[in-house]
Amino acid sequence: MDFAKYAKCFRMLIWNLIELSSMSQSSNWSWINVRDQIRTLAGKLGFPEGEHLDFLKIRVDLNDGKLLDLLKNRELDASDHHQGFLIKTAYYILVGYAEAQSVELTGRLIAYRNLRGARFGDFSNIGAREKLLTLFAGGDTRLREAAGLLGGLGVDFPYGDYAFKINALPLIPLTFVLSSGDDEFPVDARIFYDENIESYLDVERINFLTNLTIARLEKVIEMP
Repeated sequence: MDFAKYAKCFRMLIWNLIELSSMSQSSNWSWINVRDQIRTLAGKLGFPEGEHLDFLKIRVDLNDGKLLDLLKNRELDASDHHQGFLIKTAYYILVGYAEAQSVELTGRLIAYRNLRGARFGDFSNIGAREKLLTLFAGGDTRLREAAGLLGGLGVDFPYGDYAFKINALPLIPLTFVLSSGDDEFPVDARIFYDENIESYLDVERINFLTNLTIARLEKVIEMP
């Protein structure tokens, strides 16, 4: 990556962090303001009927909005900066998902840059890909195990050394492709989406969901 592209990626990463930080402090994303929308997801868009929603080993209690980290069987503390950030991020993603209608998978995969919304805004998922590469550098065995714990499955892909798919939300699969590199090509990580994804989430929420998925992979890898 040349310096100009790296600088742009860094600026966008900082901007997204500032934007999400502002979102996490906003009362607009408190449970009382989002509960009605999120509760409509019970029995809808791939979620079963019930009193909670599970995705990426996170459980959202539809009665009080509390989140349980199923990886550690621990309730998230809204007063903690990082855990509160995760809670607001989950709400933000789910509110967008709740507004969608079910659409059949197309089976055609596209990169982030090919999303319609990404063409009209200064968005990038380079930061997510770099983080994925960092996890891959620790060895693909642990990454495979982490993906499996999040419900991921290995998939065949035309290139790369390891590819897997995770349903980040019930009807939203993310496909990750990793290449070890050699004398000709560098180590690489790619993230693909079904062509229908913008029927479910806008490009900003897709970005947040992608980063949340990678953060959950990292969380599994860090577990003893």
